[in-house]
Amino acid sequence: MRPWSGIALCALATACDEGGPLPQANEVSGGGVETEAAPLRAKLEARFPEQAREVLSADPFDAGEDGYHRSPPRSLGTWDDLRVTLPREGEGVVHFRTQDGFEIAVREEGLTGDAFGVDAAVAYPRHGGTSLWVRSAGGVEEWLALEADHAQEGAPLAVWRVDGATARQDASGIHFFDERGRARVHVTAPRAFAEGGAPVSVRLSLDGATIALHLEGKAPPGAALFVDPAWTTVAPMNTPRDSHAATLLTNGKVLVTGGYTTGNLPTKFAELYDPATNLWSFTGSMIAARLAHTSTRLADGRVLIAGGLWEVSSAGGEVYNPATGTFSATPPMKMDRATHRAALLGDGRVLAVGGYYSMNEKATEIYDPVANTWTTGPSMVDSRASFALVTLANGKVLAIGGSGTGSQNAELYDPATNAWSSAGMLNVPHSFNSAARLNNGNAITCGNTDYTAFCELYNPATNSWTLTGSMAVGRAAATMVLLPNSKVLVAGGGLGAAGPASAELYDPNSGAWSTTASMSVGRSYHTATLLQSGGVLVAGGDPPNTSYTTSAEIYTLANPVPCAAGGNCPNGLCVDGYCCDTSCGGGVAGDCQACNVPGAEGICSPVAAGTTCRAAASACDAPETCNGSATTCPPDAAQPNGAACNDGNPCTQTDTCQAGTCTGANPVVCTALDTCHQPGTCNPATGVCNNPAKPDGSTCDDGNACSQTDTCQAGACVGANAVICQAASPCHLAGTCNPTTGVCSNPTKPDGSTCNDGNACTQTDACASGVCTGMSPVSCEPLDECHLPGSCAPASGMCSNPAKPDGTPCTGGMCVAGVCMNDPTGAGGAGGAGGAGGAGGAGGNGGTGGSGGSGGNGGTGGAGGAGGNGGTGGSGGSGGNGGTGGGAGGAAGSGGTDVTSSSSSTASSGGGGDSIGEEGACGCRQAGDGPRTAWPLAGLLLLLRPLRRRRMSRG
Repeated sequence: MRPWSGIALCALATACDEGGPLPQANEVSGGGVETEAAPLRAKLEARFPEQAREVLSADPFDAGEDGYHRSPPRSLGTWDDLRVTLPREGEGVVHFRTQDGFEIAVREEGLTGDAFGVDAAVAYPRHGGTSLWVRSAGGVEEWLALEADHAQEGAPLAVWRVDGATARQDASGIHFFDERGRARVHVTAPRAFAEGGAPVSVRLSLDGATIALHLEGKAPPGAALFVDPAWTTVAPMNTPRDSHAATLLTNGKVLVTGGYTTGNLPTKFAELYDPATNLWSFTGSMIAARLAHTSTRLADGRVLIAGGLWEVSSAGGEVYNPATGTFSATPPMKMDRATHRAALLGDGRVLAVGGYYSMNEKATEIYDPVANTWTTGPSMVDSRASFALVTLANGKVLAIGGSGTGSQNAELYDPATNAWSSAGMLNVPHSFNSAARLNNGNAITCGNTDYTAFCELYNPATNSWTLTGSMAVGRAAATMVLLPNSKVLVAGGGLGAAGPASAELYDPNSGAWSTTASMSVGRSYHTATLLQSGGVLVAGGDPPNTSYTTSAEIYTLANPVPCAAGGNCPNGLCVDGYCCDTSCGGGVAGDCQACNVPGAEGICSPVAAGTTCRAAASACDAPETCNGSATTCPPDAAQPNGAACNDGNPCTQTDTCQAGTCTGANPVVCTALDTCHQPGTCNPATGVCNNPAKPDGSTCDDGNACSQTDTCQAGACVGANAVICQAASPCHLAGTCNPTTGVCSNPTKPDGSTCNDGNACTQTDACASGVCTGMSPVSCEPLDECHLPGSCAPASGMCSNPAKPDGTPCTGGMCVAGVCMNDPTGAGGAGGAGGAGGAGGAGGNGGTGGSGGSGGNGGTGGAGGAGGNGGTGGSGGSGGNGGTGGGAGGAAGSGGTDVTSSSSSTASSGGGGDSIGEEGACGCRQAGDGPRTAWPLAGLLLLLRPLRRRRMSRG
């Protein structure tokens, strides 16, 4: 393979839109030179890495039947109207068109074969190498990859023949004019580089309708070349510059003065842009070179140039006279200033405010063009430089932000009072900001040195600031212009790869920003001038990765034309009710482009973000929406797994999307309504459970604890066998059953109610707080002095009345067997007879040798008294007879001890008493050894008396 060299021919235009796929090829043709895509890409990247990145990363072309297209940007406005169509074969013609019908046809000599793709480039085989065309922000660029030694001194490297326009050449390039004499397309002298980046001198020449590219001098042996001519719709300036000034003259031309230029030096050159010819021309030079100065058109049409930088800031001034094209000096300002601002006052004077390098950045001064003098004005409250200055509708001048102490405030100059006053605090700091007065009287400012996107509105009526919509791109050193449609155009000054070239429109009605066509060149520290035509001329600036530029371009508002059919439109394209620049999708349903997008009518544009382009086909199919930039609808997608949906079955309670299908889960569980129903099934039509009844007689629970037997009857639980509440005691009444607990209440009887406490020893029983309480207890008094007090037996109510121990002293004697004996040897007295129901008294015990007394006879129903025990050696007394009604006979007394016998012997016992039976009562007696003898009468009386008292005491 022979070595080769390359030349790049670049045509600059404006921002471009995304296009269709590029043609691709895998074969080579023409001249035996290898032009297959991959090797060609590798060679470009190896030999020209920086330029190759620019070529291969460019935006693609739109592929069509007639070739490959570069169309103007789809926007409310555009920076140019240049359309380019590349042919499908190298022998074809490149067409350059504008929207108003101007067209030139360019044919390049030496191209052969079919076009093929190398990344975004469209390539053609050519004699001695390959020609690559790429799409750029402002048009197209042609890169020539040539064999080594193909570039010969004196011989043209490339030749183009142009048809359709008259061409003229001057120092700034070659210009093509329409029939009205206005330059429409421009080709500038190219820049060229040898392999590795060394500059190479090349030039363009014009011969009639033929343009040739020449190498000046000899090419480095074996070196590749890159050449960069520019095809534009706006002629470039003659001098590259940034930080310059531009002013619209009364004749419609634009005066550009000063700025940084080649060598990083200020320039004194000035030039004029003429919209009528679309050309730049030099005018008289300033007296002093300067940058960061002010340029103010006076009431008489002259232009005041003031301040700026050279090696130091300047106080000098001069006036440009459009009639003569010359500058004349004015008296110097009172202070040196740069990056200051100036405003024309209503009376024709000029106010100069702030700036760097002055002794006092708060200072102001006023120029009087009639007297040609500067006078000191009132100082501002805060120091400012690189700030924004706006003249309001009421004639007052608003100074906003800036570097210095006033970065977050504003102040207002009133020419009537010649004084400054506060214009409120800004919400965020602003310096290197831009500003514009709106048609509603408010003012807007945006930008800061930190590239903030915040914007604020000043309301003169309230003298206050409020935040409004933020820009899409943060900016500093941008330009801002009020357009004839009341919107505001901000351009350049942005941060990032695309930011410096981007532009946006602010709508005061909505308070929102929208993107518009980007400039062909990224720039900051440039100028923007509203032309009399309503377009905006942007010139110069500081592009990324370089300094100052000659580039200039014009932003023009689109003029939509309503239509009803294709015949109403010059291009036959009536889309969405407007004559459209393209077929705009060709009527495909569900795309993301339209020709009636608000604010961009007539221009096929992406519809607003969030616009539905494909509706959901089911609950688990996600609707697709446009993203606001792409013109096609995103691929169909399902809702994410787990997204809520409705499967149409009310018997599933949790429905979620699974792989695009609505899947029901958590089914309805039909529980029994109650104990007399069975669990049912869910009806998928209604989601209601049927809940059938259990068979009659099934056990259940009616919820009433007072029913002891519950059974189901026709689906209802019926209770039976109710709890019967009985009195818990004699002192309680029968209560009621509590249906919740099943416990009976059992209330107490009233206190004092009669009762029986079951104790025969209590004679009066009564209820007290539900308890039967015994009262009037039986008192067991001693029967006599030979008895002790007894105790009452609860079961019988009888007193025990035990005898005192024998020998206990008693009246007239001592107690023996409970009887007081006067004569210890005498016989015991007979027991007393018992009263009715009472027991007979016990017989007295016999004294020594005496017999015991007989027991007393029992009263009616009473028992006979026991016979007295015989004294020593005496006989026991007979027991008393039982009383009428079954009283038992008294027990016979025991015999006394025989005292005459040497061994103990027992005397005979007395006989037991007979019972006197009546009404079936049984008279009983103890069998005794002794005869039945009667108790003495005294003993009987003794027994009867206490018994009578006892019965009387129980009442």
